[in-house]
Amino acid sequence: MTFPGTKFLNFFAFRRTSVSWYHWNMATVEATWKRKHIIQQFSFGVGHVINDVTRLLMISFRLVFLMKVVRMSASNAGWIILFSRVTNAVIFRPMAGYLCDKVSVPVLSHRHGKKKSWHLIGIVLQVASMPLLFSNCLVCSSEPSQWELIAYYGTINTLGWISIILIETAHLSLIPFIAKDQKEAVKLNGLRFENYSVA
Repeated sequence: MTFPGTKFLNFFAFRRTSVSWYHWNMATVEATWKRKHIIQQFSFGVGHVINDVTRLLMISFRLVFLMKVVRMSASNAGWIILFSRVTNAVIFRPMAGYLCDKVSVPVLSHRHGKKKSWHLIGIVLQVASMPLLFSNCLVCSSEPSQWELIAYYGTINTLGWISIILIETAHLSLIPFIAKDQKEAVKLNGLRFENYSVA
């Protein structure tokens, strides 16, 4: 593995009086670059764990929670889940792709880039929406009607799925920027799914 700027630096190497200094310096630069690349790969591998845990929680426990704890009817709980899944497939997946590729977040994108900024926004949205989804209705009356429950839990459920889609889209869109070739892209995707199986 060679440092990406090797050809550029080789041009200036002949102007150096000490060739051994150049080789020592290049070895140090390559070692630093390789260490940073390994840390970046590890960070990419664990960058999706919170999303995987949330997805499993929403798929396995959400329907039981809405029916047994909140006392929502089975048909209303089903409508909430159907609404969130359809709107996410039709509206929010394409919108998340557009946001990650084209829209800069004013403060964050300058420092971290567009994709990492949207990943962070998704995580913040997810951390805010999950406790609200699996708790009592905060804005409902003491004896809430089914419509109040549908409005509250439907909104929070949709926000939870929007956060999952934002994190997933931003995370997957980082692969072409981190990987040098197809082999490394497959390795990064393998790291991602390895951490999914651990979660």
